[in-house]
Formats: sequence, C-alpha cells, structure tokens
Amino acid sequence: MKTKNEYTNTKLVKAIANTLGDNFFLCDMIDQEELHNLQSKLSTIICEYSNNENSLALAITKQLPKTFYTSYTDEQFAIR
Repeated sequence: MKTKNEYTNTKLVKAIANTLGDNFFLCDMIDQEELHNLQSKLSTIICEYSNNENSLALAITKQLPKTFYTSYTDEQFAIR
C-alpha cells in the first residue's frame, strides 16, 4: 500500500499525462475502444488519489459529480 506522500499533486499530474500520452493531444481521432480504456484508466487514477485525500483529485471529483460519487458535501474544493 502506498503512503500519503506517494499521492502528491505532481505525481497525479504525471500519472494523468503518462496515461493520456502525446497521441491524445496530437491525434484527430481516437479509436472508441482506446478512448474507453483511457477513460477507465483515468477514472481509476483519480479515484485512487481522491481516496487518499489528494487535494487535486478531490477537486476533480467535486467538479464532476455525475462521474464521481463522493461522500463529502463541503464546498472547499468548488471551483467557481
């Protein structure tokens, strides 16, 4: 199991960037199956970091309530 220090914002950004890769931004079209796999991997990463109280991941889950169910209701991560 990872420690809290292993769930930093920098590591989250690196995990997201490594998952997406350059092709995500450079290609005009992505195969539907590949897109589904990327969505699955990204949501897993975000959930893992959010469950370990990473502030950036918590902010992402708060902004996407239809995608991520969360048990907290405070507004501290709301981006307006």
